[in-house]
Order: sequence, then structure tokens, then C-alpha cells
Amino acid sequence: PFLLLFLFTGIFYSLPPIRAKAIPFLDMLFNTLYIFLGFGAYFALTGEVGSPVAWVGATAWVMAMHAYSAVPDITADKKAGLSTTATLLGANGTIVLCAVLWTVATGSATVLLGPAGLLGVIYPALMLYALGLTNEKRFALYKAFPLVNLIVGGVLFWSILLSSNLL
Repeated sequence: PFLLLFLFTGIFYSLPPIRAKAIPFLDMLFNTLYIFLGFGAYFALTGEVGSPVAWVGATAWVMAMHAYSAVPDITADKKAGLSTTATLLGANGTIVLCAVLWTVATGSATVLLGPAGLLGVIYPALMLYALGLTNEKRFALYKAFPLVNLIVGGVLFWSILLSSNLL
């Protein structure tokens, strides 16, 4: 079922009859394709589907990342006649939505991981910072996100690994 969900959301993100990329809010929801393989691997290893808290947190995180990545494309998407969450809400509205979603993800991570999950506050904090920036500076911040994700993800990975009995 995880692979089928991955394929469904991956295919119908762009293809009719759904073409989720052109439907505000559905565009973000279909970004959940990224979590299905991870939860599928977790299921294969444990026989469990994962906690509801993990599903909520992962869903909120990927939806925020998708919406945030659409902010630099607002002008081009509007010119192309593409309706997205970002074109509907505008830059500031989308950034506020991302801050809320990343706050939910941070809360979920903290429930699951304890204090290490609080590293997620970096994301809503960056969104609040982005509200006061020009489009050019917002794009520079957006380009820094791979590094932010690498650092936060790396710290979380190693903190989980070191606190487990796997080493």
C-alpha cells in the first residue's frame, strides 16, 4: 500500500485527471509522496505503520516544504496560469502557513524525540524572519534550505542513533 500511495501521488501530481500541482492545497498534500516510502520501510522492518504523531508531523513537514518551495515561483506560475497554494495565498500568506505547518511538525518531533525535536523551531523561526524580507532576500534564504535541512537532519539523525542501542 505504501508503494501504491507513492506511485499514485507521484503520477497524479502532474497528470490529469487530478493534476494536483494545479489545485491549491492539493498540491501540498500530494507532496506526501515523500513520506510513503519511509513509512513503508519502517513497516517492512517493524510490522508497524508508525504512530499517528509521526504521520501528522511528517505530513505537516513535507506540505510546508512544498509550499515554501513554491514561493519563488509565484510570478512565473501566475504568468503560466497555474493555480497553486502559493499563488492563492501570496508570498506572506504561504510563509505564514508554512510557519504553522512547521510548528506542527516540530511539536510532533518533540513528542517523538524529546528535546532533540525542538531543533525544528528553526523552521518556523526562519519563516517569521522571511516575512520581513524582499523577494530577492527570500530567494537567498530559500537557497540556503538544503544546508539547513542537512544540518538539522544530521543532528537529529546522530542524536537518535547515539541515544539508541544501535551503536
